[in-house]
Amino acid sequence: MKPVYFPHTFISEQMVSTVCNFFQQIVVYQPSEINIPENIQKMADNGILEIKIPIDKDGEKLDSISRDFRDWRSLVTGVESSYLKTQKGRVPFFEDSAISRIRSNIKDKSENTTKENPDTDLNARLFLLLSQQYDMQKHEIDQNLLLTQNMEQEIFNKLIDDRADLTGSGLEDPAIDLKPKVSPDDNMISERISSWTRLFMHDRDISGLYITHSKAIFEYLIEKTNDSEILSGSDSIHLPILQPHEMKKWQETLINKITALADGSLTGIKDNIPRQNDNNRNMTSLSLCRVAGKTPYEFFGGFLENNASVKVVTNTIYKNCIFGLIK
Repeated sequence: MKPVYFPHTFISEQMVSTVCNFFQQIVVYQPSEINIPENIQKMADNGILEIKIPIDKDGEKLDSISRDFRDWRSLVTGVESSYLKTQKGRVPFFEDSAISRIRSNIKDKSENTTKENPDTDLNARLFLLLSQQYDMQKHEIDQNLLLTQNMEQEIFNKLIDDRADLTGSGLEDPAIDLKPKVSPDDNMISERISSWTRLFMHDRDISGLYITHSKAIFEYLIEKTNDSEILSGSDSIHLPILQPHEMKKWQETLINKITALADGSLTGIKDNIPRQNDNNRNMTSLSLCRVAGKTPYEFFGGFLENNASVKVVTNTIYKNCIFGLIK
């Protein structure tokens, strides 16, 4: 069994590295077979990540709509604010401008699917595609900010030859936070989950374990699920400090225990997750939660407004759904 990263379809190299400390490989869904992010394709080629495309149709259509949307957005956001201020509250009318044409193109391309027979799967994939592009841009901005902060810290360190002389010198340590800011994916949580679920429900070979990096999403699922149960007790599972051959064995033990908890062959909880003592672990941790008596299809399907419209095979060996938070 391989863990699935959710509900995002973009994952950074840093996050994959963190996840692969616990598990040897991770699965990431993609909304389309076209324009898969370069870093994701590269990691898949290296074997540390598996790409799944549960719905592999209408890729050209999705790509075209998303490109038109980006063009429209860039034109709208490029309008001079000084000009808008002179309009005194009036909405400018762009007769046959590029903005009007692009808006019309987007409407025409989606009208046939939404007017008579809405394609909820297509709409969900479009949302995931746009969210993916946003996540990629946000990650790039975070990395650039982190690089800038590192440079600022290095400059400050060079200016201060002796840290002990800071006291009374008039110079204070800026204590720059070198960690990238958390992506604001805490908004639209329900939309992210329901859109991702539309994709997931078409996977015929699902996992029993689903991993997220977002604390807000993890807590949202727990809040919305009355019968969820924390598998790791009051403590998270911290990554142990082991030799490579020992780490591989630890990873295999961990995934085997989680698999047994997901398929119902193991019912115990607290004493069945491999742990390390406080002196032999680092700060990276994994929190796990089990939804007993619900398959992953049943659990995630509950987040769809109209799951009756999803006609897929829902047979699975996993009687319980397990989701986790890596931090």
